[in-house]
Amino acid sequence: MASSPASGYPFPEVLLSTRKFKPLEAYLAPMVDIPPPPPENDENRHFKCQMAIEIPLQDLILAAQKAGWEETEVLTAIKRRME
Repeated sequence: MASSPASGYPFPEVLLSTRKFKPLEAYLAPMVDIPPPPPENDENRHFKCQMAIEIPLQDLILAAQKAGWEETEVLTAIKRRME
């Protein structure tokens, strides 16, 4: 099995060919309760976005921790995916 030199984890194409994954929607199901944004001219729009995603993001972090990941690993992974 080919692996990434940096991490030792299998390359994504190997993972996809050797494992069966649920559809993306199955993982995002808990996040369907995010409210729509306010009008673009709302002065608190950025703050309201933060508040709207706070609970789903906490749920994601908790789910990863329940799966065995450390909180620092999860937060680092989220940060790196956003870069």
